[in-house]
Amino acid sequence: MVVSDGLAEVNQTCFLLGISKDTYYNSKDKQSTLTAKYSSLKPKIAKIIRYNSYYGYPRIKKALLDKYNIVVNHKLLLKLLK
Repeated sequence: MVVSDGLAEVNQTCFLLGISKDTYYNSKDKQSTLTAKYSSLKPKIAKIIRYNSYYGYPRIKKALLDKYNIVVNHKLLLKLLK
């Protein structure tokens, strides 16, 4: 894609295609974007769950802080656990 390759900005691309920026951003898959952004966090969460399968999100959040010194919002953690 032109925008992701850095060849053009979002404003220019949307103008040339005749769509709004809102349409451009809403067409992106939110779950895949979230997964790509936090790809380094997923294996750590999986490791915590593997050894402590009974942990809920509050304990997983605390374990991330204790073991890896990573602060994660509880809403983000719930999205990543889906």
